[in-house]
Amino acid sequence: MPQLFQELTGKEGRGRRLARKLLDQMSTRTYNVADLGQSLGAIEEKAYTDRLVPQILTALGISQLPVAPRFRVSKEGDGFVIDTNLDFVTLNAEYMRNNPDHSLNPALVLDLLYEGYAEVDFAATLATEMVPTPTESVIARERIALVLEAGGRSLNRLSTFKSFAIPHNGSIAELINSGARTFEDMRKLLSEADRFKAWVHGQPPEGDLAKAYVDEVTRLSWRTGSVTKNLRFILFNAAQIAAGAAIAGPIGAGGGLALAATDSYLLDRLLTGWKPHQFVRGPLEKFLNSSQ
Repeated sequence: MPQLFQELTGKEGRGRRLARKLLDQMSTRTYNVADLGQSLGAIEEKAYTDRLVPQILTALGISQLPVAPRFRVSKEGDGFVIDTNLDFVTLNAEYMRNNPDHSLNPALVLDLLYEGYAEVDFAATLATEMVPTPTESVIARERIALVLEAGGRSLNRLSTFKSFAIPHNGSIAELINSGARTFEDMRKLLSEADRFKAWVHGQPPEGDLAKAYVDEVTRLSWRTGSVTKNLRFILFNAAQIAAGAAIAGPIGAGGGLALAATDSYLLDRLLTGWKPHQFVRGPLEKFLNSSQ
């Protein structure tokens, strides 16, 4: 730094003083392999590198690219193996016309991928501005685009799930803000949502929540066979018939059967175990129906 400022000012003493003032405002930070694990992991994502490497090469002034460029990285031992259909002999000849003192090879592309990803992480961690190179700018834009795309897909999946599974057009926030429901009502709802929240958290972030919901709700268990159907009648209807007959004779027995029919949902819960629709069609539906 002192040498640079001396060259800029043409004066040794002034250059040294200016350099010292700048150095006093700077700090260094050391990163180890664990800190850089995310950057190393990113360059092994084939969808990421296939999409990004052509943009990096374009930023380097390369125009002769195949129709479907492939550049994929996998870690083996202490090194990396690169699978690519790019002709680096031809690409290097074009690159050296503008950069005669440098050469283009797979290792350079790998280095740009790694350093560009790490630079974005460093800037985000330190909440500082970047002065990116052209290739780092490409990587930063691509990372932001991927985050936005993933967020858009998540919102679409959530919207699909809500429109399919939630039995009401309103929302918890709207009901609270309008005064139709109280915070005490919401506290009670949350106390009943633990198993549903655990089920949602157990779904993969990239998964289709609506499909997982349908699969879980319609999934058969050992309790849903013909034996269970007979058991369902014996355990429940027979008990209601006996209770009704003891109280009011045949008419009471008929009333017991009617009661059995209305409580079949409860019996489903007892026989098949917990499923996510039991919260959605139970406590949540009751909450969203502000008249209940």
